[in-house]
Amino acid sequence: MAHLGTGLAVLLFVAACNLDTLILAMGYGVKGIRLSAGRRLVLSAVTTLVTWLSLVLGDIAALVLTARAGARLGGVVLVGIGLFSFLNPGGIFAILPAIFGILVLVEGI
Repeated sequence: MAHLGTGLAVLLFVAACNLDTLILAMGYGVKGIRLSAGRRLVLSAVTTLVTWLSLVLGDIAALVLTARAGARLGGVVLVGIGLFSFLNPGGIFAILPAIFGILVLVEGI
């Protein structure tokens, strides 16, 4: 039974990692931009590399930071991303990362 939970976690992680690529491809499709197979491969490689790099940096941060400090840092980053998005064109939904970051910060206090 424990393997079922692990398998589900892996599937959710894979889906989350590829969601940004899917949304980007949908945006290109809506604009009528067609990408060649080579460009799609480069796009996939870049998003995979960035995901891998974030995992590596997360492992390094886990060695240096406590769980509480990591949660606070994550909350600050989310607030920063949300505020940056809100101050730039993007609409009201751009503030959602900031709201989530505030909730993470409050929980960590």
